[in-house]
Amino acid sequence: MSRLQYVVTSQLKSVDSLKSTSSKIPKGIHSRCSRCIRYTYQTKMEAALKDNLFLLGETMSIADIYLYVLCGWCNVFGIDLAGWPALDCHHRAIHARSATQAAWLAEQEMTRLHI
Repeated sequence: MSRLQYVVTSQLKSVDSLKSTSSKIPKGIHSRCSRCIRYTYQTKMEAALKDNLFLLGETMSIADIYLYVLCGWCNVFGIDLAGWPALDCHHRAIHARSATQAAWLAEQEMTRLHI
């Protein structure tokens, strides 16, 4: 197994574990996590993306890629990005990129092959 395959496999297992355990999180903790995430997104990220498509202006950076991944995890906590238009636009823009689609296809293929 190559290093890349190992890293991707580890990440997939982490995401699967997070999905399967999210229903086991006590409601009080789940609620506090949701409020914390909502506050952070609403005040920090929405403000940062208010006038720009990307966090650092006109050019996409690693911070934008990481934010895209974090936004993808919002479903675990029942957070709908529609309440934050700039954040939702940012997430949709990165999701629409051909490189993002290629990465999703590669991940699905690795999952199918159990790599």
